[in-house]
Amino acid sequence: MTLLTLEFFLVVAGLYLAAMAVQVAVDRTHPKRLGSSVFWALLALVFVAGKHLPPVVVGYAVLAMAVLAGARQVAAPRREERPAAERAAEAEQLGNRLLWPVVAIPVLVILGGIGLERVRFGDVRLVEPRHATQVALGLACLVG
Repeated sequence: MTLLTLEFFLVVAGLYLAAMAVQVAVDRTHPKRLGSSVFWALLALVFVAGKHLPPVVVGYAVLAMAVLAGARQVAAPRREERPAAERAAEAEQLGNRLLWPVVAIPVLVILGGIGLERVRFGDVRLVEPRHATQVALGLACLVG
């Protein structure tokens, strides 16, 4: 038995993608609202339920995402351009805090990939040894 599974992080990522699909679907100003929301919903489905779906269903979902992207039905939302002075003030306020995740994530992945597979609580492993690096990446993204 393992405490932190790769599937847990796939579900967390899938729930985030599902939230993205809902956010795009309710945004009436989005230029490609329908195509984009379907794309993100299909990707969320593959992440959350891909292990339990028949491979042919996952294949059709990926094919549908490719068709949507190829037909240019997936687009970023329109954003209002903020004045340069406002962006500069915000950058000044944040300072180097944006740099920490850039440094922390790779360091945590390396340390986790090396050490997480060795952590045990009696007969229970913290992570499956073959998934140690992926689980470390999931943890680093949540922490960083």
